[in-house]
Amino acid sequence: MRTIRRNRFGSQSSYPRSGGCSGLVYMLLMFLPGPLHAGEPEPSPKPPTDLPKQLELLVDPAPEPFPALRYSLLLPSEARKAGSAAPIYLRLVHERHDEWRKQLGSGSETFLDVPFAAMSIPEAEKFLDRFANVTVQLSAAARRTDCQWEYVLEGQDPLLISLSDSQSMRAYGRLLCIKARYEIRGGKFDQAVSTMQDNLALARHVANGPFIVSRLVGVTISSITLDRVQELLQQPGAPNLYWALASLPRPLIAFDGALVMERQLLELKFPELAELDRLRSAAVWQRLAQSLRNWAAEVVDLELSSAKPKHSEEALKKIHAVATADQLQAARNYLQQKCGLSATQVQAAVDAEIEVRHTLALYREMTESWQKWFSVPYPLSLVRAPEVFAELKDDVSRRELFPLSSVLLIEFGNVLKAQARLDRQITRLQTIEALRMHAAATGQLPERLDEIAIVPVPADPVTGKPFQYSRQKDAAVLTVTDQPDLTGESQPFPVQIRLRMN
Repeated sequence: MRTIRRNRFGSQSSYPRSGGCSGLVYMLLMFLPGPLHAGEPEPSPKPPTDLPKQLELLVDPAPEPFPALRYSLLLPSEARKAGSAAPIYLRLVHERHDEWRKQLGSGSETFLDVPFAAMSIPEAEKFLDRFANVTVQLSAAARRTDCQWEYVLEGQDPLLISLSDSQSMRAYGRLLCIKARYEIRGGKFDQAVSTMQDNLALARHVANGPFIVSRLVGVTISSITLDRVQELLQQPGAPNLYWALASLPRPLIAFDGALVMERQLLELKFPELAELDRLRSAAVWQRLAQSLRNWAAEVVDLELSSAKPKHSEEALKKIHAVATADQLQAARNYLQQKCGLSATQVQAAVDAEIEVRHTLALYREMTESWQKWFSVPYPLSLVRAPEVFAELKDDVSRRELFPLSSVLLIEFGNVLKAQARLDRQITRLQTIEALRMHAAATGQLPERLDEIAIVPVPADPVTGKPFQYSRQKDAAVLTVTDQPDLTGESQPFPVQIRLRMN
């Protein structure tokens, strides 16, 4: 049986880590981990050509609910019970057999990957009855105050830690989406909102893992949950969820904890790197330097061997090559000028020590050089992301003594885009709810977004400007246009909104 190894994005090593596809939602599919269980085929991302040319919504005018905060998409603190949700999720995973998991996985194709009106209510009810105990336990887990996954990082290769629990969370997220969809079809809006609360709690719980892939799975679960919000607001008599959407934190799924993990990657693999100033003999420095090179060869094999065999061969040659005198001198200058080492320290250090210190310092500089952009507003960070990544990749490749940092370098713009797209999805739905609230007060859609005075209309978080909006007879068109930095080409995504007037 062929062993499939996975990189730290959770994708199979045959997939390039910088992969991604354009479109409002489908780009996230590239960030999904692998199959739910052995034997389940890997989901294939849909190409951008599969995107609808226009989304058409028929909605009711809907006033602000009373009380205004009657609905919430996040569980209030008073509804939570002290404890960690992780044991509940993990017990669900390990108490079941493969056939049960296959049945659970089959629900997506039957009940989610079909148009809303085409979902069979009787079949969906049977399916949900079969997994009723699971949804009850997921609801209990959603009400825990935290979720500590307790991954064992000590003595582990951080690139090869199994994330099978995150994989299972994807299936549970789809199960709760089926449940919410079933409740929406039955007009049980309050129950549907409660189910969506459970699913967003699940998304944020799985995102509490220390890995970037954990956050990306959380983004995906959140996105498909918000798709259910879009289905709900189109139903006759649907409540207005403006304030429920406005109350969601931004970013809904933050990457800060996972970025810390990324920054500490080398120390996690080699704990002795955390104590570089401890006295070591030349032989010990040599062993540590060789260990770094050996791991670099493993990383190249994991990350590049299948996707880029030529690049893999070139990288392996460089890994096994001895650093030149010019390279070592440049490394010594860097450590003295940029990293605070004294001239005496640098002069006394053997070549192997210089190699180890330089590799760690360069990796830290590299990770901080891209992670800082997560603190910058999207209109600025997304514009600069491709340029920064290209410059950083070239700089690191030129300065490293052997390929390691350059291979570990992730295309951070894709991660930033995933976070931004989710926040934009929330904002777009909130804008539609503002339109419904305005229509309830005035009897019609506005000519311009700035006519809406009853609630603030949020700006597009990606551009920092209002969404493009126009009134065309009895319909309004809200257009989301991805800028070149998001998709590689301008991709208009118009949403036509019509009122269902009595």
